[in-house]
Amino acid sequence: MKIHENIYHEIFNNNITLKKRSLSFTKLMDNKYSLNLKIKQNLNPEKKIGNYILGKKLGQGTFGIVVLGKHEITGESVAIKILDKEKIVRESDKTRLEREIRIMKIMYHNNIVHLYQVIENSKELFLIMEYISGKELFDYIINKRHLDELESCKFYQQIISGIEYLGKTKVAHRDLKPENLLLDSKKNIKIVDFGLSNTYFQNELLSTACGSPCYAAPEMLSGEKYNGINIDIWSSGIVLYAMLCGYLPFEDNDNPKLYKKIIKGVFETPEFLSSNAVDLLHRILNVDPKKRYTIAQIKEHPWFNQINPKINMSEGLLIDNYIIPFDEEIINKMVNEYSYNEQQIKVNLLFNKHNHITATYFLILKKFIRIGKKSIGDMTSQLFIDYINDQKNLFSSYDYDLNYIIVERILNKKNTENNENLNKKDGMEKEKEKEEEKNKENIFKNEVENEKELKKKENKEENENENDVKLNEEDTIKSKRNSKYKHNNVNSINNINNIHNIKKEYNTIEKDKVYETLEIEKNNSGQKIKIKERITFNKKNNNIMTLTENKEKVSKKESLKSNLNKKKLKSTRENNINSNLNIHHHNSNSINKNKVSSTNKKNKNNTLSQKYFYSTFTENNLRNLNKTNEDSSSIEQNNQKK
Repeated sequence: MKIHENIYHEIFNNNITLKKRSLSFTKLMDNKYSLNLKIKQNLNPEKKIGNYILGKKLGQGTFGIVVLGKHEITGESVAIKILDKEKIVRESDKTRLEREIRIMKIMYHNNIVHLYQVIENSKELFLIMEYISGKELFDYIINKRHLDELESCKFYQQIISGIEYLGKTKVAHRDLKPENLLLDSKKNIKIVDFGLSNTYFQNELLSTACGSPCYAAPEMLSGEKYNGINIDIWSSGIVLYAMLCGYLPFEDNDNPKLYKKIIKGVFETPEFLSSNAVDLLHRILNVDPKKRYTIAQIKEHPWFNQINPKINMSEGLLIDNYIIPFDEEIINKMVNEYSYNEQQIKVNLLFNKHNHITATYFLILKKFIRIGKKSIGDMTSQLFIDYINDQKNLFSSYDYDLNYIIVERILNKKNTENNENLNKKDGMEKEKEKEEEKNKENIFKNEVENEKELKKKENKEENENENDVKLNEEDTIKSKRNSKYKHNNVNSINNINNIHNIKKEYNTIEKDKVYETLEIEKNNSGQKIKIKERITFNKKNNNIMTLTENKEKVSKKESLKSNLNKKKLKSTRENNINSNLNIHHHNSNSINKNKVSSTNKKNKNNTLSQKYFYSTFTENNLRNLNKTNEDSSSIEQNNQKK
């Protein structure tokens, strides 16, 4: 039994492993098959129409579908409406489709969807339109239940701006509702689906009843003729009510009852609405079309102006009145990067063609606006507003002759290019002139600086020369002074010899006899001066005194000084006498000898002083001589007293 059991278990295990292997094999085969399918799908070429690659489905209509497309050249996304020609059998449907395309071709407004290109083949018709990435306003309201008044005001301003533009182009949309109002990436309103729209002439009334019953005006439901713009204003009032309240003012499952409610025009408003909002709703949803608010009255209402309308409202371009503005940067990009012809671009834009050239131009423009570049084609920019306000950009200024416009624009461009070249040349010349002037100024400055440096050097040299001259002069003056000093010394020696001679003759001369001598000296300026000296001799004091005739009196200050000196000398002498009294007396002979010796010494001192004082005879030295003589006389008198 054990052997059989072991054999059984081995067989069982082998079966399990075989089963596992078979399962893993089948899984591998399935994976390979799925990979092959994916590879085959990737190898299949994508469906293309013109320069557009078709993508996922976005929506469906009565005559076809809407898919997402991608422009191969620019990489921008587009919405492609594909219409099946086999389904468009009735003539009324054909005319309605043709009317829709014709109306969309003349729409150039920021809050209306833009048609780029129309492509047609034997089976299908392709409308290449602006792709709006956001939701429908209907879904946006349902998600939020209802919108606040500020956001509702912003959206309503854009709706009114679009309706005003439609009124200027004489187009009635006739199917305005939240489902036909889309939001782009920046939450701006875009009016779409012109399938029920129609054109009209000035003061022409329309009669066809169409559109959604809940948004239809009472005059349309009652079978009366109506004004196209009044119908759209009523529908905008219903949309405003839906945004503020989150539901419709007139609702009923039975259409006849619904029509009666709309014709009566009785509706209620919630309590949370402001009085201005309620007032505006009642004035827009007025049953009488004549009393109903117009676009101008709506724009003047205070609730409408709680946000500046200039921010959200744009004028748009009336294609029948204005020439489409050319953005030269976009045209240059198309010419240089995508090899388009410049003249063909401008011709197709002027004739309002909707082909691959104009589609590429407007898709690049859309990209520029999204990036944030300034462009004259941006209908919300100041450049575009200035373009519209310029009368030169009207067709009427060219008598609606497009060929003449083309020629005129080409000539204007050439003239502007020539002017730009001339301006560049003028600018270059001006820059050269400025550079030359700067160089001249720099040269002049350098010359002035060099002159200043030369002057400084010359001044330094002159100063050095002057210093050398001064030094030489000082040396000469010193040498002259030394020579004069030597001469004066010689004269003084001669004078002293004369005095000795006079003293020798003193014994024979009478008392107080006067001698006059004349001497000549040169002044510092070189003039000769005569000095007349008077020499007197006094036997008593043995003193020689000299006085000039011109200076006989001594100044008071000098006399005071001399008196002070005398007092000092007296005091010193008295002290000496007192000291001598205390000393023992000596013999008279010894005293006399001392007296004789003292007198001899004094006479020697006098002669030395006279040698000094007779050296020069200038005025200042004479004063000093008088002082010394007086001092010496006072000393001798004291000695005599002793």
